[in-house]
Amino acid sequence: MSVPQDNGKEVVEDHVHSDEPQLVKTDSQTKIESTLDSTDETDKCIFSMSEDIQENSLHQEICHNEGLTDLYPEAMRTTLTDLPTEVFLQICSYLSARLLMQTMRLVNKRLNEILSDDFIWRSRIFKRWRQVYPPIPADNDSVNWKAACINLEEQQERWSNMQSAMKHLSWRDLHVASIDAIMLINRGALCVSGSRDRNLAVWDVNASNPRPITHIEAHKGWIWGLSAKSDSSFYTCSWDCTARLWTLEDGRLTASETLKGKTAMLCVACESNLVAIGSFDKRVLLWDPRSGSKPIHTYAPHRRAVLKLCLLEESGITDSVVSISEDQTLAVWDIRAGKLLKDNVKIGPNEMESNAFPMCMSLNSDMLYIGDSKNRLHLVDPRRDSPTRFEIIASYDAGHKDQCKITAVRHGPGCVITGSSDGTVRVSTPTHHPELITSFTTIGTEVAALDFQHGILAVGCTNCAVELWVPTQEIV
Repeated sequence: MSVPQDNGKEVVEDHVHSDEPQLVKTDSQTKIESTLDSTDETDKCIFSMSEDIQENSLHQEICHNEGLTDLYPEAMRTTLTDLPTEVFLQICSYLSARLLMQTMRLVNKRLNEILSDDFIWRSRIFKRWRQVYPPIPADNDSVNWKAACINLEEQQERWSNMQSAMKHLSWRDLHVASIDAIMLINRGALCVSGSRDRNLAVWDVNASNPRPITHIEAHKGWIWGLSAKSDSSFYTCSWDCTARLWTLEDGRLTASETLKGKTAMLCVACESNLVAIGSFDKRVLLWDPRSGSKPIHTYAPHRRAVLKLCLLEESGITDSVVSISEDQTLAVWDIRAGKLLKDNVKIGPNEMESNAFPMCMSLNSDMLYIGDSKNRLHLVDPRRDSPTRFEIIASYDAGHKDQCKITAVRHGPGCVITGSSDGTVRVSTPTHHPELITSFTTIGTEVAALDFQHGILAVGCTNCAVELWVPTQEIV
């Protein structure tokens, strides 16, 4: 990462991008581009225009006081919609993307037409970050540039001013062992923590009293995995060789289903009609809850323990299972075909990283990030029709202390968040060359797990601490 104040290193692997990001424009966008690149001249124009507006306003006030309203007809008044396009766009550069989309765009047809041009939003992103976004090459028409700009700006604003923009909550007196699994559900309103003490706890994120809604013994072994099925139900998996479906109702947790395996269950991923579990004995087990207690598929794509899983969707239907393992590889199972689509994809192929293995991953927005045991963050292309599907697009030094493990990673349209065994959390831009937004130390000795949903960050630590960072208000 090219951050002057940080010790992070530059990207060392780059198989797709050129060094300099470029914008492709149409002829109709030439005027907009010249506007965005001529800040000084536009500022002078704005200053001159503001003087004219002030003079007209003074003239209008004098006429009003003298009762000479006919001398200053409505048609002569200068309004925002009368401004030249280049002046209007320069004014927009000082306003938030959300304000422009939710308010300014609705003023009239002309402003709506100006602010509906995707080139404006692409240019706005490029001008502010000077980086390639999204980090995996994509057709411009496939990217929602307005939403991307809003997300990038809001996450930059929140995390750059986290002392005032984020509320910090923490608990250390409930669990008595490392919190290896943590998850936000119900649109971030609830936080679920699973620990090596075999217990589950559910926390109300918005409660003023920092106590759990419920706290129960859920397994006979360490709890290592959580996956949400709905706003009020989720699966857990444990070293006791079981996975359980839990439902939260009236402040109480009840187990309605138990899936049994032969060895420790280390990770779980689910959707409405599929549960995927990775086990210590190198296997991935797939269950359909409608088909009874036996798995519908069992396959062994790795040579060592399966550490994390995620599910890929195509047109709203889950069709693939991605797994990473302690054997340093990634594998992909095609659910429909019932066979391996990809296997033995080496994570961290450089010789100096030969002992590194993947520990965590995050799938979102057509990007797959994988963190490894040697402070490396790898970006993988998961898109179905891409010629680089399931290839490593780039690898980065994550910026944590040298050789420390990346134990957790989450990303969204506005940021990439990593947690490490050095006890720190880093928030960076989701650009091709990630730039650090902020870094902070948790109250825990090591970060064991984290989740990021709807702007809320939840962190579980090895010293039994649960920490939350919640936005204090909507940014406009």
